[in-house]
Amino acid sequence: MAGRPLKSGVDYWPFDVGLLYDDKFKLIRGEFGAKGVLIALFALNSCYKKNGYFRAWSDDDAILLAEEVGCGCSFGLVQQVIRACVARSLFDKRVFDMHHVLTSVGIQRRYLRIVAKNRLVIPLFSEYWVLPKEEIPPDTLVKCSFKNINGTEKSIFHTEKGKNSTEKHINQTKQNQTDFSLTREDAAVFGCFKNVRLYPEEYDALKEQIPDADTYIERFSERKESKHYHYPNDFAAILSWYREDSEKERQSGKQEPKGSFDVDDFWEAAMSRTYGGKT
Repeated sequence: MAGRPLKSGVDYWPFDVGLLYDDKFKLIRGEFGAKGVLIALFALNSCYKKNGYFRAWSDDDAILLAEEVGCGCSFGLVQQVIRACVARSLFDKRVFDMHHVLTSVGIQRRYLRIVAKNRLVIPLFSEYWVLPKEEIPPDTLVKCSFKNINGTEKSIFHTEKGKNSTEKHINQTKQNQTDFSLTREDAAVFGCFKNVRLYPEEYDALKEQIPDADTYIERFSERKESKHYHYPNDFAAILSWYREDSEKERQSGKQEPKGSFDVDDFWEAAMSRTYGGKT
C-alpha cells in the first residue's frame, strides 16, 4: 500500500521584521523602488509555496510572476529584479547559474525549521542545497534524505579527508560491532521509550509493508525497555518477524488480526539468532 505523497511546499514562512532593512533589500529598493521590493518578496514567497526551499526559474516563470505581482510590473522588470537579487546574493548565484533555480542559505534554514517537527523524512535535492551541515541540528539532519535531480541518493556532506558522513559512519560501525550502543547512532528514535532506532526510509518501508506498523514499533519499544535488550538492526528485526508471523498465519489458516504477534516468542528467537542463545 503506497503511502500518502509528501507535501513539498509549506503553508507559511517566518517574515523577519528586519528583512526589509537588510542591505540586500535596501539596494533592490534603491535601484528599482517599491516594485523591486514587491517582486523580490513574491519571488521569496514562491520558493516556500512551490517546493519549500527552491523555485525553478525560466522566462515563463517571469511572465507568471509579473502577472501575480501586478502593479504594472512587466516581464522585463521582473527579470531585471531577479538578476539583481542573484547578483546581491538574495538568491544563491552558483545554483542559479548552474540550474536556473532560486534558493539561498536563509531560505533553506527557515524551511528546515518549519518542517523538522512534523515530517519524518525531508527529501532534498543535493544540487540545490547550500546550507552547511554544521548549521543543521542533528535531530533534523537525520531526517534529511538527499538525492540527485535524477533520483539517485547522494550524500553532499564531506569530511576534511574527502569521505562523506555516511561512509564515515559505516566504517565506525564496523569498528564497534560488539558495542550495540554505538551502532545506528544517527538514526531517528521511535517508540514510547524512544529506544527503537530507524532511519526515515526504514520507517516508511515498515508503514508500507506492515498494516499496523506503529503497534509493532510500540510493543518492540516496550520489550526492549523491560528486558534491557539491544538489537543491532531494529528495522530488520521488526520486518523479519512480521513476515514470519504472516507466514505462520497462512500455514495455520488462522485469521488473527493483522499486526498481532507473540512478543515473548519474538524476543527469544531474535536474541537466540543474534547472540547464540545468550541474553
